[in-house]
This record gives sequence, C-alpha cells and structure tokens, in this order.
Amino acid sequence: MAKCSICHSRKGKRLCMAFDGFACSLCCGQTRKKSTCEKCTYYKSPEESRLSGKDILLRREKDSDEYKNDPDKILFEPKGFRKMSEIILEFAEPLLDVASHYREQENSIYFAIMVWNMSLCSKRNQKEDIQNLINTICDTKEKLVIKDMKCFIEQLLKRKKKYFAQENRFIKDYHIKEGKNGDISLDVVSIIPQTLVTEDMKRELLQDTR
Repeated sequence: MAKCSICHSRKGKRLCMAFDGFACSLCCGQTRKKSTCEKCTYYKSPEESRLSGKDILLRREKDSDEYKNDPDKILFEPKGFRKMSEIILEFAEPLLDVASHYREQENSIYFAIMVWNMSLCSKRNQKEDIQNLINTICDTKEKLVIKDMKCFIEQLLKRKKKYFAQENRFIKDYHIKEGKNGDISLDVVSIIPQTLVTEDMKRELLQDTR
C-alpha cells in the first residue's frame, strides 16, 4: 500500500484530489478545504459533519416527494426487525474482506446494495438489471471483465438466496461514514413490504420523524 502523499509516513488509504495521490485519514481531515475538496466524497460541510447518518437520511427523506406523498412509509428499522445495516454489511462481507481502503469499502457496499435490490425483482427483470449494473460500473467492453462482473453478481445473488432468503426489505437510501479507526458505519433506509407493516410501526415512525 502506498504511503501518504502529505506526511510520507502513514499508509495512504484515500485517493486525494488535492495532492494527486493517496492520503491517510488524519492528513485528509487536517488539510481538507472546501475550495479544493468540495467535489471529493470524503468532504463534508461543517453542518453535515455534526449530523449522524440517520439524521442525514431522515432529512433527505423528508425533502423527497415520495415521503411527502406517503408519510406512513417506514424509514428505519422498527422493533422486532434486525437492523438492515447489519444485514447489508454481513451480505457484503466477501467484497469487504478484500477491500484495502475506504473507497473500495464504499464501492463494495454500493455494489452489494444494488445486487440486494436486484434479488427482490422478478427473474425476468434481473437479467436486464444485471446488464444495467454492469454498464454503470464498467467502462470497458472487454469480454473477460464483463464475464467476471457477471460472476460476482451471480455469486451474491446465490448468497442472498442461501443466507438471507427471509429478508425482503428494499434499500431505498443509505449513508456510509468512516470511523476514526478506519472502520465503517452504515445507516440504511429500507422499505418494509406492506403485508408486514403494523399500526405500532406506523406510530413509531410518526414519533421518530416529528
């Protein structure tokens, strides 16, 4: 792994746009400026940095037309359900185990969530969804690369069916944050099938979003 382009001592895990190389998390935080880093995914405004992942997601949901049209939608894990963020991190383990830095972890979670949602669609739609996902993340037409990507997707679909067959919540939105020790924190907005929604869940949602 490359050394940090700024301090030249710690391991550089973050691709830095300002210094044209990799930076450690400490130097990234200490040298981050809006003028040079605003377009970087690691940059957060002072206001956003103070908010928790759940608060950020809740704010985005409240601003969405879908939420305004359907205020009874379940946003976060109600009582009696395992946290969807934990499930996704477990589902993405094969990808996260080989991710060497935060950006790769972030991409792995994105990929896993896309495949998770794909698994909830009909098999007729899955074929089209697989191709759309490959077109989104692959900038090449090389057959070997596309074949490997399809293999990754099929393996995750099999993992979903084998270990998470009873989980059928759709991931609507998510937020990833890197911890001080390099670990990742994931918050998720999931949609629970209407057949499982109870009046207690709706009351809990209303209390949570006031």
